[in-house]
Amino acid sequence: MPRVHPRTQRKRVEILRAAAAVFRRRGYHGASIDQIARGLKMAKGNLYYYFRNKEEILYVCHDYSLG
Repeated sequence: MPRVHPRTQRKRVEILRAAAAVFRRRGYHGASIDQIARGLKMAKGNLYYYFRNKEEILYVCHDYSLG
C-alpha cells in the first residue's frame, strides 16, 4: 500500500464523514459529488484529487467503517 501524507489522509477522512452524512440524508443514488463538496465548502473538482468517483467514496466509507 502506498504511503499517504498525513494531511491527505485527514482530508480523505473529512470527505468520508461529509459523504456519509449526505448518503444518510439522500441515499446513495440521491447524493451527488456536488452535494458532498458543498458540505465541505470546497470545489467539486477538488474531491477528484482525493477520490476517483462517488463509487470509490462509498467503497472507502464502508472499508473505513469496518476498520
